[in-house]
Amino acid sequence: ILNSPLQIPFSKPVLIPLTQYDTTNALSAVINPKTRKDLFYSYVNAIPENATILQQLIDQRNCYAQLCGNSNFMQMQMNNKSREVRDFCENVLHSFYDHENELLKEIQMEKDSHLGFHEPVHYWDYFVYKGSLNARKQTISYTVIFKPSADS
Repeated sequence: ILNSPLQIPFSKPVLIPLTQYDTTNALSAVINPKTRKDLFYSYVNAIPENATILQQLIDQRNCYAQLCGNSNFMQMQMNNKSREVRDFCENVLHSFYDHENELLKEIQMEKDSHLGFHEPVHYWDYFVYKGSLNARKQTISYTVIFKPSADS
């Protein structure tokens, strides 16, 4: 079948030999994209072994996926992607954990200082005391920045 000509539905019948070299030349010379697409699919589908090889690949991937505890290859791929996304999110959260924990301690001290006694920070307190803490830090840093020099 590889050496037999291929009939393609063009406006005029055209015979193209089924060799990769000739088909590649024809694909590079055809201007119309629909014609190139038809030629390509006709060439690919003209070889009966392609469907068999594709089915073997699908069967092997599904068998591998089942050995890994999945029902099919697509489920295995989706599980892998889900794990990658979950691991990425956990890494991002852990990278913020120490910073946020330190900030929460500072906010707790700010609230204790404001109230004069200890009371846990509630979620409705967070932004008030964070804003108060940031304002105090900026005031301190501005004081340091604008401190007059000894020369003047």
